[in-house]
Amino acid sequence: MLEELSQLMECLPADQREMPQIRLAIEEDNCLNKRSSKTRSLTLRHLHGLYGLDSAQLVFRGLCYFWDRDEPGRPLLALCASFARDALLARAIAGGDGPDEDLYEVEGMTQELATALADKGVRTRDDLADLGSDELAELIGIEEDAAGEIIMAARAHWFAE
Repeated sequence: MLEELSQLMECLPADQREMPQIRLAIEEDNCLNKRSSKTRSLTLRHLHGLYGLDSAQLVFRGLCYFWDRDEPGRPLLALCASFARDALLARAIAGGDGPDEDLYEVEGMTQELATALADKGVRTRDDLADLGSDELAELIGIEEDAAGEIIMAARAHWFAE
């Protein structure tokens, strides 16, 4: 998307980088040279998701301000802007210390429980399955019977086949 962002910023002068003008430039004027109206709309949506494309958003205002002042720094600037807008990317860059996707596959797993487990170093379904019920109960402060049920749910994929 860096190429598309670069083309967009080149097409529009700094004082015309507002959403109505951006939408017109991408969808109507086809400043990004996309083949169809569908790809133009998708590109607009992706650019909006990554960079905001709204002068009411501080991240986009900062992007525009520095874009015109630091050409060699544009790739890093674009990354920083998308990083500031994307919580998942921010967590991944910070070390990826959140729960793995497979932990959510455990029956009854909630966001709160997965986050609490990840904070204690239990990031995967197999990490959870390897625990004893007494360990899990102590780790997150629940009854041992409830911990046993969670662990058995985590182990279910071992016996599925």
